[in-house]
Amino acid sequence: MQLAANADYVDLDTLLAVIARSPIAVPEPPLLVLPLPEGFDRVDAVILDWISAEGRRRLGRRFARM
Repeated sequence: MQLAANADYVDLDTLLAVIARSPIAVPEPPLLVLPLPEGFDRVDAVILDWISAEGRRRLGRRFARM
C-alpha cells in the first residue's frame, strides 16, 4: 500500500485501506464483549479533538465546521 503523492492529502480509498488493516478494526461483532477500561471515553474524545484540530490547522478556514 502506498500513500498518495501529496503527503498533506490522502484519498478515501487509501484511508479505508489503512483503517481496514488497523489492529483495532473489528470486521465482525465479537462473540464476547468486554467492558472498556475506565476513562476510555475521555481518551477517545481527546483523540478525536486532536484529529479535528489537526484537520482545521492543515485545511485552514476553507471548509465550514459542521
